Amino acid sequence: MIRFEDEDFEEFFFSEYPDVAIPIEIRVDRDGQVTITTYRKTESIARELEARFSDDPFSPDALHYLDRALRPVVTSWGYRPDKRCESYILNYEATDHTKIPDLILSPKAQVISALPKGLGNCTTYDFEEETEDLKSIIVEDGKVVSLACINPYDEDGDERELNTETAPAYRRRGYSAANTARLAKVLSAQGYRVTYNCNVKNIASRRVAEKCGFTYVGKSYYYVCYREE
Repeated sequence: MIRFEDEDFEEFFFSEYPDVAIPIEIRVDRDGQVTITTYRKTESIARELEARFSDDPFSPDALHYLDRALRPVVTSWGYRPDKRCESYILNYEATDHTKIPDLILSPKAQVISALPKGLGNCTTYDFEEETEDLKSIIVEDGKVVSLACINPYDEDGDERELNTETAPAYRRRGYSAANTARLAKVLSAQGYRVTYNCNVKNIASRRVAEKCGFTYVGKSYYYVCYREE
């Protein structure tokens, strides 16, 4: 099924040319229903993709076709495709917070809204620009070494998409899963729909979703492009 990007947004995009463009997005739900969202200016490419690769729009051949067809178009708009456009995303959801195993809910994982004074930070998360959104952190040696947080770019209505990160020296201890599970439990209890997305090639991130008892709900692909400097 082909659907078009919001008309007002598309008008804004082609008048303002913001930093990021996603001319085509593909979603397949767990029942196999394919939805392709496109700008009107890339409709013909989307329809060709649908006609040629309806059985598997995420196949290497399908993504290669899409890149070959879209690259000259977005280049003419002044954008460059993200190098990660060669792989797709797995979508998970915490459909039932009671299914999150208690065994991974480490007492070290604490939910906060702001970083307590005096704590260092070993992650790349920028607490200097933090919001009041909840985060789950694990502290070792007086520093935040792992956290799960809400993706601010995908916050929409009642959905909260979670991201997680653990400093390299503290990995393989179950910290990412512990933080993700803790934050998912809290947000679910507050009535939010908790989601978690990861690149199909990121085995460690996939294991976090599985450990937390999240339900696989489909997969998605975004042809992400950035404005040339």
